[in-house]
Amino acid sequence: MDAKTAFLELLNAKRATSAQWRNLLAAEGEEERQFKQSEAAAALTTLQGAINFWIDTGFRSKESKGSETPTGRHLPTHEGPGVLLDIARLLNCDDPVSTEAGVWTFQASQHRKKNPLCGLLAMRMEPRGGFRFAPILFGHAWPGNMLAAWAFYFFWQQDTWRFRLMRCAHCRFFSIPERKTRKSYVRGWHCERCRNSASAKAATANLRDSLRKRWFARAVSALLEYEGGPRRAGNDLVQFITDRVNAGLKPTNRIKRNTITRNLAAIRQMAERQKRAKPQTESEALR
Repeated sequence: MDAKTAFLELLNAKRATSAQWRNLLAAEGEEERQFKQSEAAAALTTLQGAINFWIDTGFRSKESKGSETPTGRHLPTHEGPGVLLDIARLLNCDDPVSTEAGVWTFQASQHRKKNPLCGLLAMRMEPRGGFRFAPILFGHAWPGNMLAAWAFYFFWQQDTWRFRLMRCAHCRFFSIPERKTRKSYVRGWHCERCRNSASAKAATANLRDSLRKRWFARAVSALLEYEGGPRRAGNDLVQFITDRVNAGLKPTNRIKRNTITRNLAAIRQMAERQKRAKPQTESEALR
């Protein structure tokens, strides 16, 4: 089994077993690595959390505008998955430091070893070009967080498919499509099975209706807030409503500005209904 297949099999597991971790380690020539079998499931949870964090950044990039943009994925300089700290310990480095250019820097610790289980790095020169670095493990068992850190460290070196790893917006299945991914996906990427499934289409329609009710109600509230607050020169009503709506939605559900523009008349109409109904309710309460 090749490393990519082993990685996907592990990532899609409901509850990882030691055998699935062994397959990935063996595919990378790390058969001698030892780890606690009881922590295999916890290590998978940590790894999946880091991978999901990476994929979700594709919804928050400047060019995404609410869509999923795989090429826009990045680790922001002000945050990052907790696994980065474990990678630093795995490599016996100080905690990673982010720079203004968005680069995460790992420096070898001169004060004390972050992880006594590991020594210095071993460098391997590949016969077809490139270098690979891996920590030298002393004869001890890795805890779950170190196992997850190694797997993310392995994933981060995959230049050929790091940005092609996709997560289905419907079934949450991880996959690496053979064909080139599009620049963006308005409602997230869907796997072959969900894209062609009638039940998935029906579920998507119901989800779309539910989402419309949620963002429409938020848009009406935002319009009332805008009209009831102080006016400022240059205020953009459509952008104000869009920002207020997206502030309460998940990255995968965020709407675009033109959605508000197309529905602005309906939003105004509903806002007027609510304004007429409110005084009537208050007068009835005083009786």
